[in-house]
Amino acid sequence: FYAAPQNVKHYDCLKADWLPPYGDGLKADIEFSLQKYRKSNKDFVWFKVRFMNPKDGVEEVVTPYANGMFIREAPATATWLNQIDIVQELQDGNLLEFPPEKNYAFRVRTQITPSGEVISTYYGKLYQAFHINFVKGCWTSGFEYYLNPTPNDRNLEYNGRSINKPKGRVNEIRRIR
Repeated sequence: FYAAPQNVKHYDCLKADWLPPYGDGLKADIEFSLQKYRKSNKDFVWFKVRFMNPKDGVEEVVTPYANGMFIREAPATATWLNQIDIVQELQDGNLLEFPPEKNYAFRVRTQITPSGEVISTYYGKLYQAFHINFVKGCWTSGFEYYLNPTPNDRNLEYNGRSINKPKGRVNEIRRIR
């Protein structure tokens, strides 16, 4: 499906790092991939964010509960979107326009009973997701996220310190040669 292995990166939400060789993560929670394609004489880029566990996923949150704060608690929804697809048109190799950044609640490492009851999961939130751009010969993605390290706790309010400590580094998604 992917043209080359370097088009795909995996992220460990609990360790707050990419999986090797790009970081020290241990378990893939989210897969990021990017590919370019041509249709009807136009070029496009398809950026995909996929949760590795089929019971994991995201839900977009559009209504703030306070000024600039969108997610206080993970929603008690039965159906989580397992994949986000962002398709943007390219012109001369650059984005014609930037995709809108959105806010999401998400869950990872979800375990359920045969009847569908959640046994264990970790909840988090994504703010300003997903800024994609072409910089210095490679595609990049930017987002801010917070993960509650307590299983089954839907509380996602900021407590004065980062719930997780993601490393501030840029990772290329796909090098264009």
